[in-house]
Amino acid sequence: MKALPLALASLLVAAAGASAHDDVGRPETFAAGAPGTRTGEARTIDLTIHEQQDGRMSFGVGDLEAQRGEQVRFVVRNDGKALHEFRLDSKAGNAAHKAMMAEMPGMVHDDANAVSVAPGQTKTLVWRFTKPGTYEFACLLPGHYEAGMHGRVVVGK
Repeated sequence: MKALPLALASLLVAAAGASAHDDVGRPETFAAGAPGTRTGEARTIDLTIHEQQDGRMSFGVGDLEAQRGEQVRFVVRNDGKALHEFRLDSKAGNAAHKAMMAEMPGMVHDDANAVSVAPGQTKTLVWRFTKPGTYEFACLLPGHYEAGMHGRVVVGK
């Protein structure tokens, strides 16, 4: 019986130090930085998903700015009637993922750099910007990007 508590303790220690990994267990890398820590200091940016009568959609904010090394807590609230997502990546990374989502429109995210947000729901994504540059946040569900659901995050040095 001593082996069970030891094995459980090992699993808990491994989980506490876990980071995002790809399908074969390699650490994931992200263009825009790295997943943040929920307990660390972070600036909060509130985003509210809006759906307009004319079909336009938005996150309710314009372009954003961050500093290299800054941790940001994105709080995304869906005030619309449809499922939406918030995905943070390079413009090229989002374009590639958008093409994949066009082939798999039922895809739902709960990833290190993306969350799906159902109507009436609020989700949080914590991110540390480790590299200067210009990145993109977007909803890549079919038609949503074209309806206006994207913006830039400019990360300074």
